[in-house]
Amino acid sequence: MNARTQTFELSLENNQVEEAIMCIFHSILFHRTAGKFNYKDEKSYMVGTVGMVDEDCSQLDFTYVRCDGDDLDKQLQEDVKQFKTELCASGFGQISLEFFEKRRKGWFFTMESIPWEIWSLRIRLVTVATASEREILTEKVKNTLTEYIIYIAETMNKPDFVPKVTKQSELGNVYDINFKAVQPYLYRISSQTGDASNFSVGDTVKRFFREFSAT
Repeated sequence: MNARTQTFELSLENNQVEEAIMCIFHSILFHRTAGKFNYKDEKSYMVGTVGMVDEDCSQLDFTYVRCDGDDLDKQLQEDVKQFKTELCASGFGQISLEFFEKRRKGWFFTMESIPWEIWSLRIRLVTVATASEREILTEKVKNTLTEYIIYIAETMNKPDFVPKVTKQSELGNVYDINFKAVQPYLYRISSQTGDASNFSVGDTVKRFFREFSAT
């Protein structure tokens, strides 16, 4: 199965990086997160609701909606902060939100991780010289984020493949069950920084398999 891939691009000032990434990734996770599954038996269950939080961006003067899960937000923040540190040293980078499922493979039924959807955000750091230039850049970033959020919502409403689960014993093969109030589909954050010419969608997918094979 080939993973669906989407790539966005942004030019940002250093202090806008974290908020812009969190905005995009939380908007994606909002559509790829379910409430907690409450099983009565192996195949009978009810799904809880997912709360919503309005998140205000202080640097961008922008508001978006995320899932009400502070532990999910904290984990995402840690990954984004690490990427920002590496990005500041190179000026260009790519960070990806990669959804996967676990499947049994081979005669010994070992588990392998199969990516089914990858969202990448390519970021170039820029420097502005005046307050008016900063205002123009910020407005452009806000408009672009709005376009991306609308595109994400439209894409999520298409009848594309998403993993299904019915048995309680298989829940952890599809969803991350470690959060308190929500269950996103299994995901990981990957990133790379450096020369823009070195990035491609194929490299992202190959790196996914390479890194998971090493774990």
